[in-house]
Parts: sequence; structure tokens; C-alpha cells
Amino acid sequence: MSEITTDAWLMIECDGELYGLPALQVDRIAEMPPVTALPYAPTAVLGLVALGGVVLPLIDLGAYLSGRTPSRDKTLGEMVRLTLEDRGLALRVDRVLSLATVRLIDEETADWNGRTATLIDPMTHGLTRLAPKLPAEDEPGLLAQSGMGRVAVEQEETVAVLVVEQGGMLFALDLDSVIEIHDDLVWSELPAAPEVVSGVVNLRGKQVLVLGLGTLLGQERPGGEITLVCRREIARFALSVDKVLGIRRYPPKRSQGIEETGAGLDGYYTDAEGRMIGALNLFRLVEDDLFYQFGSLFADVDDAFGAGSQIRQIERNFIIFRLGTDLCALPVESVERVVEWSQPIALPEAENAAVTGAVEIGGHILPIAPLHAKLGKTASARPTAYIVAKDGTGSFALPVDHPERLISLPIDTIEEVGTGEALIEGITQIAGRYVWILAPDKILDPEAKNGVTGGGVTG
Repeated sequence: MSEITTDAWLMIECDGELYGLPALQVDRIAEMPPVTALPYAPTAVLGLVALGGVVLPLIDLGAYLSGRTPSRDKTLGEMVRLTLEDRGLALRVDRVLSLATVRLIDEETADWNGRTATLIDPMTHGLTRLAPKLPAEDEPGLLAQSGMGRVAVEQEETVAVLVVEQGGMLFALDLDSVIEIHDDLVWSELPAAPEVVSGVVNLRGKQVLVLGLGTLLGQERPGGEITLVCRREIARFALSVDKVLGIRRYPPKRSQGIEETGAGLDGYYTDAEGRMIGALNLFRLVEDDLFYQFGSLFADVDDAFGAGSQIRQIERNFIIFRLGTDLCALPVESVERVVEWSQPIALPEAENAAVTGAVEIGGHILPIAPLHAKLGKTASARPTAYIVAKDGTGSFALPVDHPERLISLPIDTIEEVGTGEALIEGITQIAGRYVWILAPDKILDPEAKNGVTGGGVTG
């Protein structure tokens, strides 16, 4: 005679089959989060997911139970997070049906609404004891394939590295220096940035600096559309590369001096065909000055998942304005007024090359700051307004394409950049768009203001 259990089970479907998971072990049911590929993962492991500051392996339950190769479509199914004694894991299932009690048929099967369900205990089913499967040397990609046989133990010691292609050349990165790989990130240009900076990208709410591997290596092209999120000690940044060829195993690298191997490299590996693969050294590749200049854009790795962060409620007020297709902001305390644009007074080119002209506003002659040029933008033929700003030495006018609005921003949403000498002192996002926060005292040199108000132009 069958017995009705008093324990609750989470009823799920995988590949058309009905299963039950112990409800007491279920922490959360959610849509599929972003998945990070995991080197050497067993066939059924899709990768890693970050949930509430904890990184967990994500297992395709249907693939694990049937032995099939899982779909790599990361949008399919639902995610169930489990807590098992002192560890946790996440399962991808096709569908979550209900929380219910069931009628036991035997120790492993039960009846639920006339359907036979297999009851799964994650501990006894081996979900916490999945062994890694190393790919063969010539196997492409990051993950081992289900049809791959056992890898023979090589007599010679080998090192596993991630191999990328840039500018037709091969380079290797230590696996522990690569956090994740993306082929669909879109980054925004960072005005007035050094040539090695391709832009900035929003990654789970954090602004991350994107550097072009090609430019760092002295090549003509900065890099392709593949983005590697890397770490150097606790700092996090991204590299754009042409291709990711996958994980390869090579004999230990041959160490050479930096002069012999090139900037950013620390020796090289040699494959079976005798080709040289340059070993990238992130300490040599990314100069310390760049870390200092851009500060918090080289974010702490743990900050990406919110570990230990505290929300600060202090806010600052800014005037937002449009400059071409970009949004810029000035602290409201540095803005005196916003007035309609009028025809500027031309200045003799030789008299003051640091300003683009002057304008009479409120009975005062003010220099016009060449903000477009400083940010590497083409000036508009006819701006709509002037923002009259001030710093410690006087006032000046900024021609802008359109003044947007006054806005209050929590200071913890602003990423500080620069060394204190940079024009852009911070970056934030409003409605998904980047906003460059400008330092008023870096817009116009004091000598430029003196040259206009001190007699260069008279009213």
C-alpha cells in the first residue's frame, strides 16, 4: 500500500519526465541568470552563476540524468537554487510545476496527480561530486565534450592556459587571471581617454574599463568584439581580443627577457608544430599609471557581486547636458546660469588659441571654452545654449547642444576616475546611458580667462 509523505517536494519537469526535489533544500526559484563558462567543467555543468554574492555551479539536470549533451542556450528553462549541508548548487530545469506532497510508490518514485515522478536526493545522486573532465590538447572551446575519452597522463609536465588570437598572432593567459568571457558586450567610448582604452562597459551594475589588447601590444588594431574580463590581484578590467581559441596545454613556457619577447609578454609557449605562443603578463601589459589614472574603474572583483557593499544615501546635484551624442554633467554648485545661445565674438587666432571666442552675458565678456575639442568631439554648427560655469579663478561659457535637466545622484552610483588632473572626474549611468561628469577647474586654463577678460576683448 502506498504512503502519502508529509514532506513537501518541488515538482519539476526535465526532458518531458517528472521529478521531485526535497523542498527543504530549495532556496530560490528564478529565471536563468548570466552564466560564466567554467574551464574543464563536466558535461552537464553549464558554468558558474552569481546569486546574492555567492558563486555556484549551474548543472543542467536533464542532461545529467540522461547523459545527453546539454543545450548551451543560456535562456532556456528555469533555475532552482539548492542548499545542501555546507554547500550550494543551482540546477537548470525545463519547468517548475508545483510544491506538493506525493504518494510514495517506493524509495525513489512517487505518484503525483496520476503521474509517476522520480524523487531526487542531490546528495545521494552525486550532484555534489561531479569530477572535472580535461579536454584533449586539440579540443576547441572551454568545455570538455561528452564524447571525449579519458585523457592520457602525459610524461612531460604541461600547463593549461587560455589561448587567444590578436592581429594574427597567438597569445596565452593564465587561467586564474580570466574571470569570464563575453561575445555580446557593447562598450561605450570614453572621451579623451588614452589610446589603449577602448571604452567602458556596464557589467552587472559596475563600470569596467575595456582595454584593447592589440593597442597594448603595439599593433594597429585595438582588438575585436570578444571581451575577456580579467583580474590583476584584486583589480578587474576587460580586454578586447579578436578570437578565443580555447584552453590548451603546453610544456612550461620558456622564460625570456622582456626585451626579447616584447612589451606585455613574459616568455612564450611552444606547441606541437613549433609555433610560439606569447605568454601575456598582466603586470607588464597594463601599466601602473593606467590603474592610478582610472582608479575605481579597475573594480575590486568582489564588488561585481555586491560583496560587502554598503548603500550610501548622500547625493550630489548636477546639471545634465548633451554634447553631440554624449551626455555630460557639471556639479550644480559650479553652474551660475543657463542662457540661450547667441553669436559669439570672434577672437584673433593668435591672441588666445585656448578659447574659441567670447560672448557677452549679463554685461560681462566671458571666454568660450572649447569643450568639444577637449573631449575629441566635432563642435555643433549652432548650439542651443550656453552654460555659464565657474571655477576658482573666474567664469566661462560652455556652448552645449541641449541642456537636459537638474538631477540628484547618489554618490555611490558615481565611479570616480582620473588622477585629479583629468577633465572627466567620474562616470555614472542614467536610464542606461553613460554620463561623463566633468571637473569644472579642468575645462579652461586660468591664463585663457585672463587673456579675454584682461583686455583681449572689450565690451
